[in-house]
Amino acid sequence: MTPDAPPTDAPLRIRTSDPAAAEPTARGERTGEAFRRVPPAAWPLLASVVLWIVIWLIAGRGLPGIAAGALDSSSILIVVGLGQLIVITTGNANIDLSIPSTMTLAAYVSAVALDGDAGRVPIAVAATIACGAAIGLVNALLIRLFDLPAIIATMAVAFILDSLSLRLSEELTTGIPPGISSVLASHTLGVLNLVWIAVAVSVAGAFVLARTTWGRCLSGIGQDRRVAFFAGYRWRAGEAAAFVASGVLAAVGGLLAGWDVGAEIGLGAPYLLSSVAVVVLGGTLITGGKSYVLGLWGGAVLLSLILTLVITMGLSTAYQNITQGVLILVILGISSRARRAA
Repeated sequence: MTPDAPPTDAPLRIRTSDPAAAEPTARGERTGEAFRRVPPAAWPLLASVVLWIVIWLIAGRGLPGIAAGALDSSSILIVVGLGQLIVITTGNANIDLSIPSTMTLAAYVSAVALDGDAGRVPIAVAATIACGAAIGLVNALLIRLFDLPAIIATMAVAFILDSLSLRLSEELTTGIPPGISSVLASHTLGVLNLVWIAVAVSVAGAFVLARTTWGRCLSGIGQDRRVAFFAGYRWRAGEAAAFVASGVLAAVGGLLAGWDVGAEIGLGAPYLLSSVAVVVLGGTLITGGKSYVLGLWGGAVLLSLILTLVITMGLSTAYQNITQGVLILVILGISSRARRAA
């Protein structure tokens, strides 16, 4: 591959270690070895199991029902979280804040394209994917051409998308055909079809990130862009493709949410922080360079179970938010200490 021009915004990072600090005690060695055997993606899964049992003890509900509810409510978050994970993997403080607005606009685009006719599903899907890809490309161009931080560029794009959603909401005169909503709400082999879609998307994402040149390029960019350049990766194209992928996945998530509950203003708002939280809770480094798609499932289910727990405890909205925040901080703290010990 023909590389881009070498980035000049940061020098090569040469990591050194203190020989004295590299001599752990026997106890430290045993602790580090134990933690090293636990993959980062396993921590949210372990925490989910603990919360799962706690909810069962408090509410007295069946364990299968609790698990099924957590999976069902996590399906769309898995899809949009994968896009955020791809962007975060590229490092350089890259975060896509346009995801919620992309979801809302995509829900309206798909609804307008359907025009109440279930036979127009292929047209609606194509229009939605094109919409997401265009948004991702605009994000990438703003970041590269104007040298803007990703947070600023994607936030500015989000404001524009919100205005477009308002405009489309005025033109929408038909709802989603009932047959489409019923298909998404149906079960196959006892599992919600939305969950199967999330499984297919995450499996494809895991394969791409682990087995393709582009996936390795993303990890290389996140670890050090100059190293990625000298390794022969087109780091600028790879980073731009990450934002396009995020836009497409956000649009697909918006389509699914819109077809499930109907297009409405603010549909994507709950995914603003949760799309980032699910990535971090899942073990992916917020600094980039290392990602865990399996961890998305643990992080998404964990967020869902935390919400279920605070509701089960009968807490007011204010205390629900406080409890959710505290639990997330505790879990992140434990996993961070485990990594340092390893």
